[in-house]
Amino acid sequence: SDLMREEMLRLLQTNHRAVLLLGVLGGAFAEGVDYPGEMLSEVIVVSPGLPQVSPERELLKNYFDQRSGKGFLYAYLVPGMTRVVQAAGRLIRSAEDRGVIVLVCRRFLQQPYASLLPQEWTGDDPSSLFIPDLPEAIRRFFEESTN
Repeated sequence: SDLMREEMLRLLQTNHRAVLLLGVLGGAFAEGVDYPGEMLSEVIVVSPGLPQVSPERELLKNYFDQRSGKGFLYAYLVPGMTRVVQAAGRLIRSAEDRGVIVLVCRRFLQQPYASLLPQEWTGDDPSSLFIPDLPEAIRRFFEESTN
């Protein structure tokens, strides 16, 4: 409910310790919520968050398959990747915000998934998203951002 979400945000704002907040793509804490200041330092997205298969979604897929041959792209992939970008966007809301976005799934490195990520994230090479020693890279990032 809205009341529960407001209470959770109030707790996050007044808490001065590290907090792990888990949410789902498309959920109340993944879209349409701002986390100002240092309330949020990392976002971890597990999988592209494709919509659930349903009769309505399959009708949409069939429609786009007939029109362009890209039914899966428009019915499933674009909505799923939009959720990913929206959830990650909770972290960086202004030029002063800093943080780490972690995408956990090999599909993020592959086409057509990678082409739906912001180019600021991937540059010309989606494989640049892969970081072999992620914990060390995150530690260095936060050390450098405090200096």
